[in-house]
Amino acid sequence: MDVMIRDRGNRKWTAIMLPEKVAAVKQEVINLEKVKQPILDEDRLTKIEMLIHEAMEYNLQLKFKLFKKGYIESAIHTLSTT
Repeated sequence: MDVMIRDRGNRKWTAIMLPEKVAAVKQEVINLEKVKQPILDEDRLTKIEMLIHEAMEYNLQLKFKLFKKGYIESAIHTLSTT
């Protein structure tokens, strides 16, 4: 006997939740995805600076990871001195 269960899934639970509670849960999920801002020490900053200078000298592409409002974004750029 194949009986298919037709459950409404999340809709069933969000219907009995207050809109404020739903908004708070969504905000909590967003906050869980955020990361703390990395702290770079002097040695790491010096290495990054050397990589940037080398990329500028040889017109190389660099992939930057930028911290922005709790998230890490990637950007690829070719640096040149001209």
